[in-house]
Order: sequence, then C-alpha cells, then structure tokens
Amino acid sequence: MSIFDKLIHQKDTYDREALEMLGSFIQQLDSKSGKSDPDKASRDMKYVRALQRTRLTAKNAAIHVSYEMTPQSFNFVNWKLDTDNQYKVRIPFYELDTQTVFFVNNKKRKTIKERQRIFAYVVWLISQRTQASCNCPNCGAVSTVEELLSGCPFCGTKFLMADLYPKISSFYTQKELDIDKHVKRDVAIVTILIAAAVFFFNFNDYMAVFNGTYTASDPTTMLLSLPITVGTGFVVGIMTANLAIAFRVFGKAISTSGLQRRTIRAGRILPGFIKKYEPSFSLDYFITKLVYLAQVMIYSDTYENCALYAGGPITNQCRNIIDARYRGFIDAHNCYEKNGFLYVDMSISMNNVYLNGSSVKRKNETFRMLLRKSATAEIDYGFSIHSINCRSCGGSFDATKEKHCPFCGSDYSIDSYDWVVMDFKKKY
Repeated sequence: MSIFDKLIHQKDTYDREALEMLGSFIQQLDSKSGKSDPDKASRDMKYVRALQRTRLTAKNAAIHVSYEMTPQSFNFVNWKLDTDNQYKVRIPFYELDTQTVFFVNNKKRKTIKERQRIFAYVVWLISQRTQASCNCPNCGAVSTVEELLSGCPFCGTKFLMADLYPKISSFYTQKELDIDKHVKRDVAIVTILIAAAVFFFNFNDYMAVFNGTYTASDPTTMLLSLPITVGTGFVVGIMTANLAIAFRVFGKAISTSGLQRRTIRAGRILPGFIKKYEPSFSLDYFITKLVYLAQVMIYSDTYENCALYAGGPITNQCRNIIDARYRGFIDAHNCYEKNGFLYVDMSISMNNVYLNGSSVKRKNETFRMLLRKSATAEIDYGFSIHSINCRSCGGSFDATKEKHCPFCGSDYSIDSYDWVVMDFKKKY
C-alpha cells in the first residue's frame, strides 16, 4: 500500500475517490512519470499546460517537477457540493514536499525545494452514459453518445464532449512553511556552533589529555565535557529553532497581512454579489476559474486570437514568464451589473518564474483582471471552452480554434456561457 493510500481515511465515497484521484494525479504530474498530462486532467487544464510547454520550447527551457509524500504529509477535502442534480464536486488537497528544477539549453539553472499544498477541483457528471442513445440535435438521427463524439454518422455534425468524467478540471498550489526543515537545520547549526565553541575554548586542555600531560586530578571529566556540550547544544538548538520558527511564522503573517485581509474581504464581497445571480456560487470554484484565466493570459503570446479575452488591444507583459503559480491571495475591487452582464474587478497574486537569457529568477507579482459574464448564465461545473454548443444548430466545436460555428457560421460569445477577461495588467 502506497503512502497515498495510507493517507486516505474519509468515509464519504466521493471524498475517498477524490483523494485517490488527486493522489494518482500528483504521481502523474511528477516528471518521472513521463506523461505530458495526467490521465484525469480536463481539456482546459491540458490547454494551459500546452501553452506553457510552447513557451518553454520557444525559449529552449524545461521544467522537471518531483513530489514526495512524507509521514508529515496530510490530505483533506476542502469543499464539496452535492446539491446539484447534474454534478458532484469535491476540492481535495495534499500537502507534500516538492522539488522544481529549471533547465535552460539543457543546463540546470535553478532548483526550488519547498512544501506545497496542491488543491484540485474534482467533478463527476452523474448522468453521463456514453452508450446511451440520443438524437442528433441537427438532423434528428439516433446514435449513441460515443458515436456523436466523432460526429453524427448521418449529417457529419460534431458534438464534442468536454471530458469523460470524473475529471480534475483544474488545480493550483500554495507554498507552505516547512517547519520540519527549519527545525532540523537550526538544531544542527546551533549544536555544531556550541560544541565547536566549547571545543576551541578548551582546545589546549583536550590536547594535554591526549598527550598525557594533563595535570588536573581527573582527565575523564574533561573528556566527558565534549558529549555533554553536544547534548547541551542540541537542547539549546531545539529552543532556538522553536523561537526562530515563531519569528518566521510571525514575520510571514506580518508580511502578508495586507494580502490576507484583502482575500478575506473578497471572500465576503464576491458571494454577496454573485449569489444574487448564481445561488450555488462557490468561492473555491471561482478561484480555480480565476487561476485558469490568469494562466491563459500569462502563457498566451498574443491576445488577438485568445477566445477567453474579449477586451481591447493590450500589450503582453508576460512573455518571459515560464512558470506561474497562484500564491493564495485575491482581492475584489468592484462588482457590478451592466447591460445584462456581470463585471468583477479582481486582483490575483501569483508567484512567477522569469527567464531572461539564461537567468532564471522568481518573483511575486499581482495582476489586475476585469472579468465579465452574462447575468443569465448559470454555473456549469462541466463547462469547457473546448466544447461550445452552438445555440443555432446544436453542433459542438473547440472555441480555441474557431471564431464562428463551423457548421452553421453563427457567431458566439464565451461570456454567454462563462467568465471572460476584459482587461489584464500587472500591478506595480
């Protein structure tokens, strides 16, 4: 039994399956698995990862990630939704040790070791039956769902299914303070320093004992002083390490207090506004959507053909970012309804890795985003930009590749279904 299996103790069937899926997902995210994408990754997630791989290839760079479960690792189901008749949703997370290595021109340039929490959005479609019979929305002919995936055998209209369920629609990571690492390091440093100080202070006496010229009555006492000193250093080291951890935790709390306060405020503002239009609104789900949109904007080289961007011309400020991760902080500046659309003015804090030439540097940054969605669009946990259903003919197509329905030519707008980005810029 793997350590992933040993960590799963939830009684709820969906909780348990969500944690098992995330465990397998993490193992397949590991570069040693040899997989480009985990099996249960949604098409939207694969789209973001493909954009990042394109960026890395263009810069002749690569990222190798490894994950390690330790006895101190743990997991939990952070949020669940069972009220929807069509979907069941879980947001599990694992806390584990990670190592990320950045290569440029096949040379190792930077290694980051840290403890992270990995959150995933796991979705089940309750009614999905791929062998069930259904009518083609275009011509009415009867086929199975599985047959329609490759196109109606009678009229040729394609009806893409976003994913086979259950799936992990998105994930994000948050850096955690690795207390164990700090304790071990601080204890070792203090123990060595104290032992070394005592040894050098009594160096002449120790040399006299070894040379047989020590004149004190009991040289054994002198010899025993060294292990006693090591033991004392160990105890003092533990006390010092605990004090240092307290200062680190306090310092981190102080340094991020503004971000945390604004995140808490956003957690009040967003549900208060959006639940008037979406009674089943989930802040956790919205954050995964926000992270997804931010990563699409960061990894896209141009925005003019980006289906998720509906604003005016803007300059891409992110061309040198090769890795972008959510830091766990957001802010809601303004929320309003105008002409039948919901607008949310947000900030999201990201931890980005820049590649300039052969130099790899990490930087915390905040991005300002204006999002828009139709006020009548109901939340759809299975929505995918890769499977847009035309409201004129019923055909399905990949909106990342088509600007109009390829079957009937009708225009479409993503914000009739889900959130799109109207503005995106760095905050300085």
